[in-house]
Amino acid sequence: MAKLCGEARRLKDKFLSFQISHVLRNLNSEADAQATLAVGLADGEVAEECVI
Repeated sequence: MAKLCGEARRLKDKFLSFQISHVLRNLNSEADAQATLAVGLADGEVAEECVI
């Protein structure tokens, strides 16, 4: 998280304004599912799901 925080701080200076909001997990289940999936991936690994 510290690495991501540093990246967010660096990027924020490129915008005129920005806002970061905390959304509780139970109100954002799709993002929580994606984050849970990403935690299990190796560095640089990408997971893709194709729905037809």
